[in-house]
Amino acid sequence: MFPGSSFPILTVPLVSGGETTVKSDGTNAKLVVIYRAWWCPFCNETLKSLVANVSKLTDAGIDVIAVSADPKEKAEQLVKDIGINFPIGYGLNLDQLKTLGTFVSDPAWHSQLPQKHLFSEPAWFLVDQNNNIKYLDYGSAPFSGRPNIDALVKGYTWSVQNAKTVIWGKPYWDSEMFLKNVVVSNPPGTVNEPILYHPISAYPANHWALHVQSESDPHFIGHIHVDSLVYVVYANPTDSTCLRLIVALADLTDMRTTLNRTYSEDEECGLALVAARVRVQMQVQFGLIVQVMVLGNNAHGLNHDGRICIGNNHEPGFLHAHLISRGNPERVYAGTDPIGGPALGKLFVMEQKQLWSESHLRCFVEDMRECLKEFTRREVLPRSFYFIRHGQTDYNLQERLQGHIDSNLTDFGVQQAEIAGQVLANIASDVNWVVSSSLQRARHTSDILRRALPSSLSFEMYDGLRENNFGVLEGRLLSSISQAEFDAVIGGDQKNAESFPRFLNRVHYTINLILSLHPDGPGLVVSHGGVFCALLELTGQSVFESENAVVWRFDPPLQNATAWTVTRIKNLV
Repeated sequence: MFPGSSFPILTVPLVSGGETTVKSDGTNAKLVVIYRAWWCPFCNETLKSLVANVSKLTDAGIDVIAVSADPKEKAEQLVKDIGINFPIGYGLNLDQLKTLGTFVSDPAWHSQLPQKHLFSEPAWFLVDQNNNIKYLDYGSAPFSGRPNIDALVKGYTWSVQNAKTVIWGKPYWDSEMFLKNVVVSNPPGTVNEPILYHPISAYPANHWALHVQSESDPHFIGHIHVDSLVYVVYANPTDSTCLRLIVALADLTDMRTTLNRTYSEDEECGLALVAARVRVQMQVQFGLIVQVMVLGNNAHGLNHDGRICIGNNHEPGFLHAHLISRGNPERVYAGTDPIGGPALGKLFVMEQKQLWSESHLRCFVEDMRECLKEFTRREVLPRSFYFIRHGQTDYNLQERLQGHIDSNLTDFGVQQAEIAGQVLANIASDVNWVVSSSLQRARHTSDILRRALPSSLSFEMYDGLRENNFGVLEGRLLSSISQAEFDAVIGGDQKNAESFPRFLNRVHYTINLILSLHPDGPGLVVSHGGVFCALLELTGQSVFESENAVVWRFDPPLQNATAWTVTRIKNLV
């Protein structure tokens, strides 16, 4: 993580009761303090200082929460001993600490605990109203990672009053479009001159580069996977000049992860491979001469001392290639639209524009989808896994559409999860890892299920395993939603909803990513009813709805078979 990136989803139980997802409330900033443990004298002093200064932080528009890996009873005692007057979370696990990027020390043997106690070195995160990291400070030792509170308040207050987009440690553009950067670095022109990156938080949520393309979009052609990476192929959205195509690195869960950063050799090579595949197909299918015009990124700006910054206010840097077609300028490709672009032997000029006609675009996209179908078909990696839908929730009971809205498990839903845990106990030796949707109802279910499994199993949460986002329909009674309303939402991205093709692509991308990271045998996926239906579709099954907290096993085709098998696992007790 770095200043400007999103603060991760972090759900923790509170000493005051219940649990909370640590994030800004949309009005105030949030100071998230990770402390070592109840027995650390440095941490005790830090917490006392926060108690003494909490009103100063609140007056500056900063809410405070402190969190550790302490067990509940120790966190409760700490609150009582110090008189802590702000929320305290407890029970951070190793996966959460890894997500936060903190320095995790070897578990210390403490006389007051019956087992080794996990703990992290201190870290402070200042998260702004949009849940983006404004400032962070990692400590690598007990006495480090403890900023001066007065200086923090003064710095934050100044940034709000004078430069609301400032992110310490990262560049930003002021109103005069000059880049400012407070990091001390080598002078311009030196060999090790650092590259600057425009902050992702500067782009609004509806920016075109953040849109995850799918079959719902008229310019979309397909996704091509290279191992665990995926690239989107689409017709240039602004003009049809030379039948221009774009190939770009994609993240079907969150496109922000692909922007304004350096790219690995695998990502660069993957782009070159996909561009070559598309280029060959265009030449073979249409008899065109196709050139890869750009391989990399060209969106940039200059800061006040002349250094390059990747990305600017209007366009982020992203890993992509342009494929430019040349052919007989007299040829008509579709309807009455010529290929366009330069005549034979002439240079291509970016300023020349020829807009798509609706019929031309539709014909071109259909033809490209057909010629690339060998590379764009959705195939799940052939590895077995178990699947469980979360237990019954309040909205399930009330027959409301949930989507990304969360509701609590009912008492019956908890019982369902406990019974599913008994089923898992019978096959525990066959479960090698656990992953869950990051929505609360799935996390709660997975917490119950994991009690029946070895504590050593890895556990990760994925936004890509979330339910379909139904936008304005979420929270409504199912009986009040007409078929026409539902079809309008899942048929195309509208009103902040997620079309079914986009959702299906997200699930495909996420399950393949998970399976590629876990080659060591079957694992458990805890998710939602819509994700189950998507997995059935992706594995060639007839689609049906899963009951809550039922255990399913997905097995890839055997050597002489062509279809996956999906089996319900029943309780043997």
